[in-house]
Amino acid sequence: MRFLSFLLLIGISVLVASQASKTCRTRTHEPVTEPITEPITTKPTTKPTTKPTTKKPATCPSGWTLVQRSIGGWCIRVFNGMNNQTESMKACQTRGAVLSGAESASELAVMAALGRELLATSVSNWQYGTLRMAIERPNVNGAWRVTDGNNNGGTAGLVWGPGEPNKDKLAYEDKNCAMLFLALPGAPPTVRVHGTLQTFICHITWFDMLRGYVCGRRAT
Repeated sequence: MRFLSFLLLIGISVLVASQASKTCRTRTHEPVTEPITEPITTKPTTKPTTKPTTKKPATCPSGWTLVQRSIGGWCIRVFNGMNNQTESMKACQTRGAVLSGAESASELAVMAALGRELLATSVSNWQYGTLRMAIERPNVNGAWRVTDGNNNGGTAGLVWGPGEPNKDKLAYEDKNCAMLFLALPGAPPTVRVHGTLQTFICHITWFDMLRGYVCGRRAT
């Protein structure tokens, strides 16, 4: 009996071992594969090319002369006219401009040259003249300044003639406006100097053809 039990036990053990061996032989391992990644390529970025912009030079209308101010280009022109200060301002406004002062001595010299050219075309034998300008003082004790509203507020353009500016009265009235004195080449010398300023009454009008005014406008 014991011998049979022993044989049975051995048979069971052999059967279990055989089944385990089959299980081990049939188990397969799937191969592990790493994902294939393509290399990433980046294209060089190119900045868009922009053409440099060239600023258009400022110009003046035909018949006007370009000068340079702190604000940029300034166009001036001299006109004939027997006008007082207010009338000269209105005449410039009708031309899309303002009565002009001078920001610098060089600008004043250009105005004097233009005025001299205009004076030379006069039919009169008179060799002197004056131009109304936007240069005023509020009262006889006030400071002289350029009043065209398009300047740096300086006084470099106020080039006065001998004895000017003064507080003398003319016909019992204060002289609170400035005019540019003109003289043709070869004119007999006077106390006045061509291309310099003299004080004068603002509201008086000269009744001859040798008077004028200077208009100014911004260049575009």
